[in-house]
Amino acid sequence: MNLKERGVTVGDLLIISIILISTIFFINKFKDSNKQTQINMNQNYISAIMIA
Repeated sequence: MNLKERGVTVGDLLIISIILISTIFFINKFKDSNKQTQINMNQNYISAIMIA
């Protein structure tokens, strides 16, 4: 059956919302881990400068 013929159902909206929420969650998780990596790299660089 075609989407035009049957319309948008509650199941369709549920699937779309689950995909949207999980995508937002993974993007935010990736951004946080990337920021944490940059912080660790900066701390290591500062430590190396202080030792030298």
